[in-house]
Amino acid sequence: MTDSLQHRFERLYPALANDASFLRSLLDSGRQISLSAGQHICLEGSNCSHLAFVLSGTGRVYKLGESGREITLYRVDAGECCILTLSCIISETSVSSAS
Repeated sequence: MTDSLQHRFERLYPALANDASFLRSLLDSGRQISLSAGQHICLEGSNCSHLAFVLSGTGRVYKLGESGREITLYRVDAGECCILTLSCIISETSVSSAS
C-alpha cells in the first residue's frame, strides 16, 4: 500500500486505522484493485474470502429476481464495506446476493 493510499484508508476508515495490528496486517497482505463499471466483486453462491474496502466510487449489491430482473439491495460508497460480505466471512457461509 503506497503512502498516499495508506493516508486515504486512514481518512476513510479512522477506527480501523487506529488499530495498529490491523493496519500492519492490511499493509502486509492487502492489495489494491480497481474495477471497471459493471465488474463483479463476488457472485451469489460464491465463498467470500476477502473483504473489499471501498476507497473511491460506489458498489451496488443486488439480487436477481425470479423474473431475471436485478433488484438493488443497497449501495456501498467510499469509506464503507459490504456488510453482506462481512457477514459471510464471519459465518463462513456463501454469499446469498451478488455484489
